[in-house]
Amino acid sequence: MTTSKYLIIFLLSLAHQSFGQSLSELIGLATKESKDIQLIDNAYQVALQKAPQVNQFPNTVLGVGGFPLPVQTRVGPQIVRLSATQMFPQFGVLGDKVAVENSKAKVILQQVDVKALQIAYDIKQNYYQLYELRNSQQIIQKNMDLLNSLERLAEAKIRSGKSSAADVVRIQLTKEKINQKLAILKSNETIPLIRLNELLERPLDTEIEINQRFDLAKLNYNKETILTNISEKNPSLIHLALQQEVSKKAIELNQSNKKPSFGVGMDYILVANRKDVEIAQNGRDILQVRASVSFPIQKKKFSAKEEEEKLKIEGLELQKANLLSEYEAQIAAGFAQHQMAEIEMQSLQKQITLTQSAIKILLAEYAAKGKNFDELLQLEMDLITYELQALKAIVDSHYAKNNIERFMVQ
Repeated sequence: MTTSKYLIIFLLSLAHQSFGQSLSELIGLATKESKDIQLIDNAYQVALQKAPQVNQFPNTVLGVGGFPLPVQTRVGPQIVRLSATQMFPQFGVLGDKVAVENSKAKVILQQVDVKALQIAYDIKQNYYQLYELRNSQQIIQKNMDLLNSLERLAEAKIRSGKSSAADVVRIQLTKEKINQKLAILKSNETIPLIRLNELLERPLDTEIEINQRFDLAKLNYNKETILTNISEKNPSLIHLALQQEVSKKAIELNQSNKKPSFGVGMDYILVANRKDVEIAQNGRDILQVRASVSFPIQKKKFSAKEEEEKLKIEGLELQKANLLSEYEAQIAAGFAQHQMAEIEMQSLQKQITLTQSAIKILLAEYAAKGKNFDELLQLEMDLITYELQALKAIVDSHYAKNNIERFMVQ
C-alpha cells in the first residue's frame, strides 16, 4: 500500500457516527461522504474490468462451406467443408495489454488522493472563515458589555451632575454601529456554513458548532522538507507519473504488437461415395491441419504510436515541472503570509495591552471627575479593532499553513 493510500485511511478513520464538529471530524466525514470520491471509486471498479477483457485469445473462427459444383476426388465428390481457425498472439502480448489497462485503472484511483487533499483544504478554509466570523461576534459582544457598563456609569454621572447627557447619546450611537456590525457578521456566516454542509453532503442549513480555539499557527517544517515531501508524495504529481507509466506500458505493448502472431486450423471435408466404381476407401472424408503466421507489414503505424506515447511522456514531465514550480511559489507565499501574521500579532498584543491599561486609567478618572469621556470611548473602539485584527492575524496564520499543507501528504 502506498503512502498516499494511508492518507485516505487516516481521513476515513476520523469519521464520526454523528455530525462531528471539530475540524478533524469534519474532514473525515466530508471525505467519507464525498460523492466525487464515490464516483472515482466507481470509475476505478469499471476500469478493473478492462484487464479480463483484453487477456483473451482472439475469437475462434468456425466455418462451413458447400460445393455447388462438387470437386471430384478419386474416392468421391466433396460435399461440405467444415473449418476451425484459432490465432495466437506473440508470447507476452496479452500480459502487456493487461499491464496497460491496470495502469489506466491506477491513474483513476490516484484521483481519490487528489480529491481527498482538496476536500481537506476546502474544509479548513471554510472552517477558519466561520471561526473568524463567530469569534469576531464574541469579541464585539464582550466589548458591548463594557460599553453597557460605561453607559450605566455615564447615567450615574449625569444624575450626580458631573457629566452631560451627550455622553450617553454617544455611547448609544456607538452601540448602534456595533449592533449593525454584529448583524453583518451573523449574516456572513451563511456562505462558509453552506459550503461546509455542501462538502459534508448534508442539508445546507445544518448547524455547525465551532468548539476549537486557535492560537497562532506554528510551522514545524522548513521549505526544503516540504518540497521533498511534495516531490515524493504529492497526489497530483503521482497522478502525472502514473499517466507516464501508462504510456511506457503502451510502448511495450506496441513493441509486442510488431511481432508476428501465429494460428492453427483444421478443415474437415465430407466426401460422398462413388457409385460408378468400387474402390478401396470409397467416400473417405478428408482431414486437413493448417498452420499460419500473420506478419504486421505496415510498420508506420507502430512508429507513429511509439512517437505519440513518447511525446505524451515528455509533455507530462513538463506538467510535473510546472506544477512543482507552482507549488514552490505558493509555498513561499504561504511562509511570507505566516511571517506577516506573526509580526502583526506581536504588534497587536502590545497595542491591546497598552490600550487596556489606558482604558483602566481613563475609566477611573471618568468615574471620579467625569472627564476624558471622548478619549475613553475612542479607546474602547480601538480595543475592539485591535482584538479583531489579532483574531484575523491568527486566522491568517492558519490560512497560510493550510495553503502550504494543501500539497503535502503527512
